[in-house]
Amino acid sequence: MNEIMSLMNRDISGWMCSGDDEAVTSIVFKNLLHKAVEQRFVQVVIASEDMLPTVSQIVESDSRNKGYLPSYAHRYFPAFSGSEVDMKERMVEILKRCYVDQDKADDVMAYIDFLTELESEIGDDNPARDETLLQKYLRASAVERALNTAVANGEISQDECRDWFDDYSDCSSGRIHLKRILKRLDRCFSLNKNRSKSISALGQGDRLCFIIKSDMSEDMKTLMFEMIGWDILETKRTGKQVSLMVLEGSKKYGDELLQLLNVSSADINFNFFAKDYFSGHTASWTQQIDEYFRRYIYTAHSRMESCEEISSKRFGQIPVVRNSYACDRDRRISNNRVLDQLLNTNRVDHYVQHVPVWEAQYRKEEIHDMQKGICLVQADTYEGYVDLRR
Repeated sequence: MNEIMSLMNRDISGWMCSGDDEAVTSIVFKNLLHKAVEQRFVQVVIASEDMLPTVSQIVESDSRNKGYLPSYAHRYFPAFSGSEVDMKERMVEILKRCYVDQDKADDVMAYIDFLTELESEIGDDNPARDETLLQKYLRASAVERALNTAVANGEISQDECRDWFDDYSDCSSGRIHLKRILKRLDRCFSLNKNRSKSISALGQGDRLCFIIKSDMSEDMKTLMFEMIGWDILETKRTGKQVSLMVLEGSKKYGDELLQLLNVSSADINFNFFAKDYFSGHTASWTQQIDEYFRRYIYTAHSRMESCEEISSKRFGQIPVVRNSYACDRDRRISNNRVLDQLLNTNRVDHYVQHVPVWEAQYRKEEIHDMQKGICLVQADTYEGYVDLRR
């Protein structure tokens, strides 16, 4: 344990922990969280649904945890948060992640262009540039009412009003598509809730946990990861440090995690936990995400193929020199005098040092059968077994 804590005292970023031993995972996860609190990092935890029991008993042990998302009680939609955010650019990404076909996406963007121009013309001095604008004009009657009110208040003339209605008729199909898209997003992001949560609103040392449910569709999961990435980016812009911890269960993460890491700034503090890091991922994915890790912890793996991967590719082989010994005794009575027997001169000893043979530093069978609480650590300054039971 002292070896791992010594490494964590130097740096709490770049850890990858893989294996079936939940006790080791819990200890490492808890200590990394504790260090992140000490160093006043805003903490983001992403966990598969089957990892919730491991996560909940740890994150709920202190007052730093500010809840779980997605939630039916709180809105989480940070796509348009921040002063430097281009709403239309983000909306294009959202439509892409929702797999909206190009014609419908073009109609939606034309309608959003119309709304931003309308809001600039007849809206407040600081017109809305987020989902508030989209919700405001989601009903067809809202546009008509806003234009008639503008005419009554003398903000636009009757001729200008007719021009606005003509423009609206050209893009009104986008409103219908947008309404369907927002209704779909509401099921995951609770857009209609008044209360909201976000990473950027957290205080230093506070934490939000995101639980990726097993039945979450791939497009919504991808969009959720993108939202988290945008939220982290806004948090970094406010000058806060962010610690991201991702726990992977039986359902594997894919390109959505790589996208999150690409969207977030390069200096993010990132750690990864997996039940089996070596199964279910493409070689390209593993190669890309491996660039974020500098310290590795391996516990027992049930798949022998994963044990082989750790043994041969992570630790490799070392030259092993073995010695052998043999003894020839002369059993003839004439040569077994009492003096020879006393002095052991009635035999010939053979000591042989064999040629070095390359063997696995840690055999796959050893890794497969590691006891609970025992792990293999691989880092720049330490490599070997660590007993976390003490």
